[in-house]
Formats: sequence, structure tokens, C-alpha cells
Amino acid sequence: WIGRFSSEKNLPLILKAFQHLKKTHPKTSLILAGPTREEITVIAGELNGITILGKVDYADLPRLYRSVDVLVSTSRYEGYGRIFIEALFCDLPVMATPTAGFLEAVPPDLQIQFPSDEISLANCLRHFIENHDKKNFLEKVTLFKAHFKKYDAAVTDITQTWQKLMGKKWSWFLSHKNW
Repeated sequence: WIGRFSSEKNLPLILKAFQHLKKTHPKTSLILAGPTREEITVIAGELNGITILGKVDYADLPRLYRSVDVLVSTSRYEGYGRIFIEALFCDLPVMATPTAGFLEAVPPDLQIQFPSDEISLANCLRHFIENHDKKNFLEKVTLFKAHFKKYDAAVTDITQTWQKLMGKKWSWFLSHKNW
């Protein structure tokens, strides 16, 4: 899970789902990038099986993506799907609530969606752990990468889609967003 500590990222959802998952898959671990240990302990209490990385430098994200089994996004809304493209380009499956950014960025045959409740997410994670076909996924993601040729083209495509959707608001958004 990668994100900032804010309500729209819905961090409590992954923490609660993880507690359910640990009952059937006790060796599973959760890696959180973004929030601090202090922020997590306020809402999670016990941190058994949870690794908290805090803020991760953007240049280190590809290494992080390649070191885990799946990226889980619990966002209540996600307008811009860059994190999903980054994960896919690192051959990382993406599991997310069906937000606009996820649905726009990830091709339907690569989407792993779940409703935004803890039991559904825990069940989705269980199914992923028990049934993920890495070879099939890699074949599909290779086609996705070939379509875009390279990461920059994928991000440009998403950016152009959002420019069309937002029209004049887009230039305001870019000028006020701290990337």
C-alpha cells in the first residue's frame, strides 16, 4: 500500500482487511509506504506483520514495486492513475477499489477490483494469494507495455485523457498541484 496519510486513501480499510487475512494466512505481511509509524499505530494498534516504510523517495519506487507481490489501493477516489501504471511497468499486479483513476489506467484484463469493505478486500487478497497465475499476468502485462511502448507514453496517454475530461480546469490543476 502506497499513499499519504489522508482520509481519501482509506488506510484503515487495508489495516482491517489485513487482520482478517492473517487468520487464514498468518505468514502474510503488509508493507506500507507513505504514513509514519506514529500515524499507523493510532489507527492499527498492534503492528504484527506490518512493515512501515514511511515516506519513500520517488526514485526508489521501482525497487519497492519489484519487491512485493501486489499493490493494493484502498482509495475512496483516485482521479489520476499514475501509481497503477508505475506498478504495471514494474510487473506488479494492481488490486484496487474501482475508482476513476484505476479504471482508466488499468486495462480490464489486468484489473483486480474489490468493493471497499474489509471482508471483500480480505477475500480478494486470499483469492490472489491462493490463485494468482504469475505467468498469465506477465503475458498480459507484456502486451500492455508493448501497446504503450514505454512508461512515458502510458503516463502521457492518461494525462491526455484527463486533459480532455477536465478541459480548462486541467491547467489550473497542474499549476496548483505539488508533484
